[in-house]
Amino acid sequence: MLKTVLAILLALSLSAQASGQPKKSKFLLVSDLHFNPMADPVLVKDLEAAEPARWELILDRTSPNTFSLYKSDTNWWQLKSAMGQFPKTLRHPAFVMVTGDLLAHGFPDTFRAATDDTDQQHFAAFVRKTVQFLALQLQHQFPRREDLHHPWKQ
Repeated sequence: MLKTVLAILLALSLSAQASGQPKKSKFLLVSDLHFNPMADPVLVKDLEAAEPARWELILDRTSPNTFSLYKSDTNWWQLKSAMGQFPKTLRHPAFVMVTGDLLAHGFPDTFRAATDDTDQQHFAAFVRKTVQFLALQLQHQFPRREDLHHPWKQ
């Protein structure tokens, strides 16, 4: 079975190369963001109370307004810089693949330390908001073009 799959993939690869057509579609791979929205603990209560669409306004108050230190997880300024670089790297990707490691290392402990809250539901809500915020940031960088055909919208 494995040999058959490999043979098919090889044949497809060779036929694509033989066609002489340039490859037009590229995708952007985003991985290991390790975003820490709690890098400025003073803002955590405001983030908890706000919808993810309002987080950018809150995070813009992050102090200090410098990138994360070496061997630290990604703070707001570093994430904002990376997000701004994505479309400069590839303006119109065929798709964006996000492979994981979205949250900072030790996210649960950092949340508890910043909030003195051990309620699992509150933590889960904050995780959801953080992931939603990251998705909104990517959508902001790569707005959906309505003129494209989307197979999932049939």
